[in-house]
Amino acid sequence: MQKFTLALLMFSFSLIAQGQTAIHEFSKAYFRSDPFSSTARFFLQHLLNDPDITAKKTEHRTDSTLFGFEGRYQKYNPFFFRPAKIEVSLSEVALSTVNPEVKDTVMFYQLAAYAPATAEGEKDVLREVEKINRKFKKKFFKVTYEKLNSTPQSPVEGVAYNYFMPLYAVSAATAAWYKLENNEGYMVLLTMRLKVRSNMVDLPAPLYNPQ
Repeated sequence: MQKFTLALLMFSFSLIAQGQTAIHEFSKAYFRSDPFSSTARFFLQHLLNDPDITAKKTEHRTDSTLFGFEGRYQKYNPFFFRPAKIEVSLSEVALSTVNPEVKDTVMFYQLAAYAPATAEGEKDVLREVEKINRKFKKKFFKVTYEKLNSTPQSPVEGVAYNYFMPLYAVSAATAAWYKLENNEGYMVLLTMRLKVRSNMVDLPAPLYNPQ
């Protein structure tokens, strides 16, 4: 029994290492400021002071507000198609907990690429997300797929692929495309869900906690 438990534990650690490699590759491939390359402080300084980002808006954390940052890249483009514009954002989001007195947050790190409201624009974002999924679907532990539409009967207005790490209930990353409201075009949206611990960027806590 002890040997079986040890083997299972080693297998779990192997899966976690595989998933960590996948999320690091995902981040490095698409996000100019890589949160996993160094400390959280270095990551934030690199993002907030990036000279390629214009139209910056920063909301600092206070007792009543959470941290938020957004801006637009001038030249950076990690995608195969040429977007009309590319925006980046880092937002602190509050989590619901069992104990209302205990407050917890995660960071949503997002990259948005916009395409015009044309047939070619729709093809561009669809093909981009499918390329991303083909590249990463076998590298993560699990991938889920969902259609984005207002009702089950309405036309599909986007899709999302959610990429999971072993033992984590919340997806580490999402690659999605969808149609913007008021026929304003299409968007590719990449999202990573992050957590800062001891000045290092990590993922939100897994289901399994050895402590």
